[in-house]
Amino acid sequence: MKKLLICLALCSVMAVKSQEKQSAPDHKFQIGLRYNPDQEADPLGRRTAGDIGLGVRYKMFGWGLTKFNAGVNVYRIASMNNAKPSLLLNPNVTAEFSLLSSKLRPYISGGYAYKKVEFQDIPNGNGTYSTANYTFNGGSINIGARYYFKHIFAEAGIESFMFKGYRPHLELEYGMVGVGFHF
Repeated sequence: MKKLLICLALCSVMAVKSQEKQSAPDHKFQIGLRYNPDQEADPLGRRTAGDIGLGVRYKMFGWGLTKFNAGVNVYRIASMNNAKPSLLLNPNVTAEFSLLSSKLRPYISGGYAYKKVEFQDIPNGNGTYSTANYTFNGGSINIGARYYFKHIFAEAGIESFMFKGYRPHLELEYGMVGVGFHF
């Protein structure tokens, strides 16, 4: 009888552990599309439409309920008025927490942000037009949450960029939604 109880307890523990791994697989790589649906003013005060981005992350290590990722987000900033489409580059480090469940994980990340904008056909006042380039760089802080399915995740968050460049200490905040794969 004692051996039967030990065997039953061992099988129960193994079944619970295998369900945990199936409900939230711990994959090393993540790649996903991000969309900023906000209508925000760009760094020169013009209104922009939503921007599309790509995020890639690699899980470096875990510590307790926290997983640390290194990654990069690249956004294509829509063209508007005289501005050509541009890219925003955001390498970052993320701490992801398994607090409430193994599927829903809030996160916070910090990193660097770089953006270069080119404006064409800017009137000079004398009937001629010129081109102007502006470079923005600074820090970024992003907070949000990801929900993990078997091989897919969905995320939502707020991304804050503190740029220095054309205007000192410019801050932009964007809402963001995204989907992707983890493997």
